[in-house]
Amino acid sequence: MNEIVKYIFPNFVYSFFLLMIWSKLLNKKLNYKSLRFYVNLILLMAVTLTNFLIVEKLVRIFLITVIFMFLVKMFFKVDLKKCIIVPITSQIIMFISEFVCILLLIGVFKISEQFLLENFWGLLLTNFLISVISLLIVSTPLVKKLFLKVNKLIDNTKINTLTVLCLCLIVILNFIDIMVYYKISLHILMFINLFITIICSVIIFNNMITHSKYNKVYDKYNIVTNSLNSYEEMMKKYRVLNHENKNILLTIRSMIINNEKDINKYIDSILESKIKDDEQLLFKISVIPPGGLRAVFYSKILQIKDNKIKYNLEIDNKISSLNFVSFDKKTIIDICNIFSVFVDNAIDETLKHKNKKILILVHCLEDSIEISVSNYINKNIVVDELYKEGYSTKGEGRGYGLPLVAKTVNENPLLTNTIDIQKNLFTQNLIIKFENKKTNK
Repeated sequence: MNEIVKYIFPNFVYSFFLLMIWSKLLNKKLNYKSLRFYVNLILLMAVTLTNFLIVEKLVRIFLITVIFMFLVKMFFKVDLKKCIIVPITSQIIMFISEFVCILLLIGVFKISEQFLLENFWGLLLTNFLISVISLLIVSTPLVKKLFLKVNKLIDNTKINTLTVLCLCLIVILNFIDIMVYYKISLHILMFINLFITIICSVIIFNNMITHSKYNKVYDKYNIVTNSLNSYEEMMKKYRVLNHENKNILLTIRSMIINNEKDINKYIDSILESKIKDDEQLLFKISVIPPGGLRAVFYSKILQIKDNKIKYNLEIDNKISSLNFVSFDKKTIIDICNIFSVFVDNAIDETLKHKNKKILILVHCLEDSIEISVSNYINKNIVVDELYKEGYSTKGEGRGYGLPLVAKTVNENPLLTNTIDIQKNLFTQNLIIKFENKKTNK
């Protein structure tokens, strides 16, 4: 009984701080005045204390980490991936904090290992310092930023892959814990503990990065499929137009045979309606060399028309003389993706505005091409805020378009992105530089 009492208060400190660490990682506030918080705290204390006193040390870390996953789900109501990654992250941070704490207490203050591991005050001091150091680590901007990156990576990682990787890490941590406390010198093994934990974390992180890059490339090359779909739509339109043209020609032939006087008016009306049709659009974008971008222009402008939005498309005739195909495939895909983001942003904002019009300009400069998409806006926009991930004027769950544009531009030295706001006209610009390439005369 005395043995249990000795561990209760140190365990309370550990459990209390662990809840705070989880809340920090999940960016959720704890309500210290609610009964639910104390019920969760007591449950967490009971689980951790039971695990420490009863469970065989060979599986102690493994079992408690798995239990923590269920408790995170129950306490914070988050998705399965966060239930896996949050306890793993907190355990790694605790290991790092433990290493720092042991160095301070044993290396600097010369406190004996026996006192820290077996005495009530030693246990209390150790748990308190480890918990405080862990909370400080979690609260640093660097760790917050890293954890956000990890969250983005796991979003692109299959749940089965994530589970296997994390279980492997838990097993390793469990093995290290046994070595540290029950086999060899505490000083040496604490260092090994920290080193191996960091190595394993880096391996898992790199695996996620590779998987994320694969998904990113896959998403980018989906644009080829979209372009093919656009061309299929164009073929359908041409078939319909050919059928209509045959009927029109038959009508004109009949009017000529019958020597009808209104034939000129009929022909004028046909020409007027055709000029307003998609043929004018096809004619304008024909100056853009083939290679993907022409199809994207056509499909996005059709999207504008489908939303009943007026548009004005102006393309510099000099564009046709530029060797657009000289750009590598990645640059072409980047241009297509950025232009798509520009148009999607313009459509979303224009649908909320009374002046439903979008202006698209493609201008030829001496050593570059500038693509501009302009639309009217209802409210003041802070330009710096637009590039912050998650920020949006369109509501929750949006705001990843321009940050993606910024990331793409940063990775491609041929591309530059700017934003201009004049009164209530919002313009997104993409400047594409020619890298030691001259235009054909």
